[in-house]
Amino acid sequence: MDMKGTINYTMQNLADYINEAEDWPLDVEDIIEENGWVSDCGTEFGVCHNETDKVVMNDSGLAVVIRKRGGHRPGAGRPFTERNVPLLVRVTQEAADKLARLTDNKSEYIDNLIKQQPE
Repeated sequence: MDMKGTINYTMQNLADYINEAEDWPLDVEDIIEENGWVSDCGTEFGVCHNETDKVVMNDSGLAVVIRKRGGHRPGAGRPFTERNVPLLVRVTQEAADKLARLTDNKSEYIDNLIKQQPE
């Protein structure tokens, strides 16, 4: 597959092109620029992105397209945070108890504020 000089390819085409090459194609930056995408080649695992999608290298070394949830359009939901998997954190029982107390107190505080609102 030769993408040099080809304009208006999709990000999936770019990912396929990268995956089919034995080595990193030297024209990837040119393809990104020709299609008006933002280069992420200097970042870890990044290739490029636009308003709705991004191409990244996965743990297996394959280029994949990730759909940004919500995009960056006003009113389109939360901005993209680069994290697409749940975050798992291990904490001590003492920290878990403190977190439980803080969230319980915050809920009570909010409930009290709601009760104090004039009807």
